[in-house]
Amino acid sequence: MRLLQSIAMVAILHFSWCANANGGFIELARFTWTQGNSHQYILVELDSYVSWNTARVYASQFEPGKNTYLATFTSSLEWSTIRDAVLEPNRREYDQAWLGATDEESEGQWKWVTGEPFSYSDPATLDNLDNEDYLAVWRFGPNDPLQWNDINDTRNNSNRLLIEADPSSPVPEPTSMVIALVLATFVGRSRRRLPSP
Repeated sequence: MRLLQSIAMVAILHFSWCANANGGFIELARFTWTQGNSHQYILVELDSYVSWNTARVYASQFEPGKNTYLATFTSSLEWSTIRDAVLEPNRREYDQAWLGATDEESEGQWKWVTGEPFSYSDPATLDNLDNEDYLAVWRFGPNDPLQWNDINDTRNNSNRLLIEADPSSPVPEPTSMVIALVLATFVGRSRRRLPSP
């Protein structure tokens, strides 16, 4: 009976975690780059503006069980493909979406959230104006092209995230790990020792 109660509690917690993690958003676009890395790129608009760090957490929890994160770009082809397929059809004035890079640890030393080398940054204006440490897609004027810009996440929050999903490296779903832990604990406690002869 205690096992069923534990499993029921885990199921309830999982349901609320999923509802809270993905609540209050609109998925504007989803694109799978089949000619490239086979990753999915998802443009999401939240119902409120969030800091880069909050966006990073949200992206990592976007689809439980999948390896999702703020999007990273390692080539001109990857950037131009995703820009044209996902961002351009949904462009708006100025801020467009958070991307997965920061130089908050060491000014000017940009890092992708995935640990990939930050070797491609062609469409970027990284000027550190007002201690700007977080990367976003930006337009400086109504007819300007989309490019990357470093922004300060206390002054220039965004309500859009460009999320990348890597299907080749799934992440264990939190519920699966919790159920395994509950079962291991229950099985461990329910074993009875036989009396010594």
